Amino acid sequence: GLFFFMSPSIPMPSSAWEELKDYDVPPRADTVERSRPFENIEEVKQECLEAGFAAFVVKRSAASFVTEDGLKSAKMSTFYTGRGPSVLHVAPKDNQAPTRPVLVRCENAEISADADLLTERSGYFAALFRHGWVDGVGSHYFSDFPGGERVYRYALSWLAAREARGAPWPIRDGDLLKEVLVAAVYLDAPLLAKGAIQSWKLCSAFEPNRVAVGVVQHLLSVASQFDDHGQVVLLKEA
Repeated sequence: GLFFFMSPSIPMPSSAWEELKDYDVPPRADTVERSRPFENIEEVKQECLEAGFAAFVVKRSAASFVTEDGLKSAKMSTFYTGRGPSVLHVAPKDNQAPTRPVLVRCENAEISADADLLTERSGYFAALFRHGWVDGVGSHYFSDFPGGERVYRYALSWLAAREARGAPWPIRDGDLLKEVLVAAVYLDAPLLAKGAIQSWKLCSAFEPNRVAVGVVQHLLSVASQFDDHGQVVLLKEA
C-alpha cells in the first residue's frame, strides 16, 4: 500500500466552539440520545468531529452527541431537564477557504475540497497530487468508486471537512459502515475508517448484536490492509 505520514487527529481550534448554557436536545429520530461519561472535554470535542456529529450536550459529566438536523431543533428551544442543567457545545463551521482547491466528482455528485487536506488524510490523494493524475485543472473524477455515489458522499465529505461534518453523517447502520470501510481502504485513509467506526458505535444501540459481531469481524479484516500506523489506529476501535 501507499505509506505516508498522517497526523493523529483532525485540526480542531477549540476556541471556535460555541457553548450554549441551558440548551438541550429534544428526543427525536435525528438526534443521538446515547450518552457516555467523560473526564476531558477536549477529547469529547475531538470525538464529535471525527464521528461526524455537529454538536453534543453535556449533563452531569455525560455527553450526548447531536446530528446536524438535531442541532437545528436544539437551537430553537432552551430549557432544563429533570436531570439538571445542560450545556450544548456546537462544533465550529469550516469557513476557511482552501489554499489549493480541487473539485472531486463521482457520478452526479461533486465536492469541493482542499488538496492539501486530502493529501494529509488519504494516501490515494497524496499519490494522485504527487504524480499529477488530475483530470483537467483542479478536478478529479472517480469513474468507479467503491459503493458508488452514496458511499462517495460519506467518504469525501469526511475527508474534505476541517471541522463539523453535516449530512449525510453520521453512520447509522452496519452495512453502510462496511461499505465506508471498504472505501477507506481504497483511499488509504485510516482516519476516515476510524471516524466511521466511532460514528456507528454512537448509533449502534439501534443495531442487533449479530450485526455488531459482523462489523467487528469486518473491521479486523480491513485493519490488516493498512500499514502499521493505520492498523494501530483501527485496532483500538475493535
